[in-house]
Amino acid sequence: MYAYMFQPNLPSVYQSLKNANPTRMKTVTIWGTGICVVLYVSIGIFGYLTVVGTPQEDVLVRKSNILEVSYSSNKFFTIAVGALLFAVFFATPLQVLPAKDALESMLFTKGMSKSVNIGLTTIVVFGCYLVSVLMPSINDALTLIGSTTNPLVGFIFPILFYLKMNPNPT
Repeated sequence: MYAYMFQPNLPSVYQSLKNANPTRMKTVTIWGTGICVVLYVSIGIFGYLTVVGTPQEDVLVRKSNILEVSYSSNKFFTIAVGALLFAVFFATPLQVLPAKDALESMLFTKGMSKSVNIGLTTIVVFGCYLVSVLMPSINDALTLIGSTTNPLVGFIFPILFYLKMNPNPT
């Protein structure tokens, strides 16, 4: 799922396959997408069924954060939070890799050594962790991302890429 959202990862995923070929990539894509769909649907269903019609529904509506709901003894809620943790944990490398690759291309023209690679990866992951801890709510994070990256990716970068490829537009 994340490979589709972050298209620069697709070549890396393909190259990392044993016996890389289009059929194998299709199998990996179908399995990966299927697992993500099952995880996200189970999170949504279990989260909804656990909270709807209870006093905790008001907490969810007020705080807009499923993790604020105190249903730690409910097995369905525990399954949903566990699935969310699993999905985020295994999606993180697919988000860190493009950031690290971009930094490598900007800062290290001849490539990075293994120790520099580990250090840079640690800095990127710690930086993401620090931002997530300091961010007061998911609403603030979505507002920040929506107001910055969406206009850049949707409008500004395509224009800049076009101008770079065609310096004398008519």
